Amino acid sequence: MTAAKCIQIPIVPLTRRKERTLSELLKAYNDIVQQSIDYAIEMGITSRKRFHEALYEKLRAKYPNLASHYIHNSFGYM
Repeated sequence: MTAAKCIQIPIVPLTRRKERTLSELLKAYNDIVQQSIDYAIEMGITSRKRFHEALYEKLRAKYPNLASHYIHNSFGYM
């Protein structure tokens, strides 16, 4: 058995603006993942490449202010 040591790390509270921004980002990402899953199931897509070809541009157009890696990462949840 290995020993583990726990440490406490202080957390700096978020400002209201940062909290709102984070909440909006998480909601948008959740929407993207849900749309990705629904589309993959509906269209029977199992290939990440086919999925990217079919949905990436639509999601980029719908969420132009998000970094592209959020959309790319959503494909991993299929």
